[in-house]
Amino acid sequence: MIRRAWAKISENEFLKNVTILFSGSTLAQAVPVLIAPIISRIYLPEHFGEQGLFVSTYTILAIAAGLRYDMAIMLPKKREEANTLFFISNFFSFSFSIVSAIILVVFKEEIIALFNLRAPANWLYFLPVAIVLKNLVQTALVLNNRLKKFKRVAKSKIYQTTISSAVILGLGLSGHAGSLQLIVGKLSGLLQNGFYLSFRLKENFKNGNYTLTKAIELIKRYRFFPYFSVANGFLNALSVQLPGFMLIALFDAGVAGLYAFSYRLIILPLNLIAQSIRDVYFQRLSERFNEGTLTRKLIRKNYLKVLRLSILPFIAAFFLAPLVFGPLFGAKWQQAGLYIQIIIPWLFMVFLNMPLSTIPSIMNKQHLLLVYNAMLLIFRFLAIFGGYYFFNDPVASLILFSATGLFFNFIFLKLIFSIINK
Repeated sequence: MIRRAWAKISENEFLKNVTILFSGSTLAQAVPVLIAPIISRIYLPEHFGEQGLFVSTYTILAIAAGLRYDMAIMLPKKREEANTLFFISNFFSFSFSIVSAIILVVFKEEIIALFNLRAPANWLYFLPVAIVLKNLVQTALVLNNRLKKFKRVAKSKIYQTTISSAVILGLGLSGHAGSLQLIVGKLSGLLQNGFYLSFRLKENFKNGNYTLTKAIELIKRYRFFPYFSVANGFLNALSVQLPGFMLIALFDAGVAGLYAFSYRLIILPLNLIAQSIRDVYFQRLSERFNEGTLTRKLIRKNYLKVLRLSILPFIAAFFLAPLVFGPLFGAKWQQAGLYIQIIIPWLFMVFLNMPLSTIPSIMNKQHLLLVYNAMLLIFRFLAIFGGYYFFNDPVASLILFSATGLFFNFIFLKLIFSIINK
């Protein structure tokens, strides 16, 4: 029976590639989920609050650092041009990290005061390193997907989460539990993944004619990515990560930690699974667009497939989260279960829409998302601040934040279908 099912999947290249990445994602997310009940009893909510701030910051800055040339890697027909875009993105990322390091040294005390951090907060100095590694992972991942090395990408996700989880658990059990240890664990996974994916590309980089002239030509050809995609990606990432910044600034690190832990626990498997679908989807849609066969019917068909597969797990998570969090992770994490229940409707729409997020880039419609993401950021800021100002309650802030995200995701879906001409 299983053999017949796999044979049927193997006949469809799209389903086969999604299944490969999905399997790797499932194994990858299993490790941090399994050890979560242990690390929740070793580390405190405020530790996760500061780690959440660190992750949110480098995630957002990495988008600007590489000027989004990673999004262009999938588009050229020539191998050398795609490889050159890989180098271009990482060059800009490295340059950006140097500037960020200087800013950290000069304004460290002001940053600590702004986010109510516990001095000396020396873990801030790891931010430039994390920015470089995050961009390296992203560019190497896109280039491997272009080459249809989906098994390699699946393995890399397993290695990253396993190493990161092992370091976090090992440091915690050794008696050194704190924000720094959580951050070092996160960095170790990024470091391994970046070098693994890049090293496996060494054959692809051979016998290429890489020149500065060609690099400048590609920078100009794909200039719409830094013009529009940087702003779009930056605004979108900032609006998603906004609770990590505002909860710690408006309330305290403990509240931010409860949210960060609950959000991470659910977004890790969601991102790994949705990214698996999106990566294959991006490669397939790029081909369809170049062939002139990208249609609304194709988008609608695949969207409904994802909807049917995901609706029951999300419904189960919505009702079970408040009931199981306290017994599973410890009494101090009970409130985190409520936080998950609040944001699940928004995350459901994010999961459904993530595979569609590459369509504006493919169709050179990034400018349409600029206004959308700017408005989304403004309304999310107002939602979180409104919960603080009127109710002084993080639950109210998260309810308003989730409702705003849900509403704007419906707008995004309508926008995507409107820019596909047939």
